[in-house]
Amino acid sequence: MIDEVPAGNPGHESELENNMQDVLFQIHNLAAQAKALYNDEAQEFNELLDERDRLELALMSAKDQLAKAEAAHEETIRHFKKEVEKAQLQRNEQAQQHLDAKRKLKETERQLKDLRSLDPTRLAKHNKTLKAKNEELKAANVALKAKNVELQKQIQKAAKDGVEKGIYPVYKDPIDGHLVKLVSYIRPKEDNTDDLVPHVPVVEFYHKTAGVMRQGCLNMEGGISWGSTKNTVPPARVSREVASLLVDYCERNKIKIPQDVKLAVREQSLKAAS
Repeated sequence: MIDEVPAGNPGHESELENNMQDVLFQIHNLAAQAKALYNDEAQEFNELLDERDRLELALMSAKDQLAKAEAAHEETIRHFKKEVEKAQLQRNEQAQQHLDAKRKLKETERQLKDLRSLDPTRLAKHNKTLKAKNEELKAANVALKAKNVELQKQIQKAAKDGVEKGIYPVYKDPIDGHLVKLVSYIRPKEDNTDDLVPHVPVVEFYHKTAGVMRQGCLNMEGGISWGSTKNTVPPARVSREVASLLVDYCERNKIKIPQDVKLAVREQSLKAAS
């Protein structure tokens, strides 16, 4: 048995169709709006791209102008420096010219002064002044020489006193550097038992390397009798020189010594020299 399908409602189908048309119309409107929106956005995007291109061109132009401006500025600076150097050079040249002119002026003034000095009256007066000055200088020179002679005497006396007081050496060995000093306040007596020449000053021998001292006296044989000290025996040449110096000292100071002692000292010196 077949069931019967109830017949449809004509009013209900008409309403459904109307709803479908509304939906389609809305979809169509949405699609149109979407297309319009897309077109607007695409146009805006294209405008943005155009604006970007314009800005990039403007930026490139600005960079180019800036580079040109910087180049022009550098050129201006170089030109300014050249002008400054040129001005400085001119200033130095002018300063040098000024100095040269000043020197020439001084030289001219000097020459003029020399020419004026050739005046006979002026020359006579100048000559008189020079003569007076020359006489003053001569007198001063004489006084200075006299003072110098007196000073030399004082120096010699001070040196002599220093030698006699044992401050300065009376002899220095040129080979080994030993020193011999005079002790004028110590002298052998007349009744000495060591065969020493009386009244002749004692001498002191200073050994350079050992740093010790020994005393000696002129003996009757024309030699020097030295006190005993280990490892400081004076060389024979020193003894001969000291004996000769003591004889000379006695002659200068009028100290009498036996004639045979003088002869012995001289013979020993001559023998050593030969």
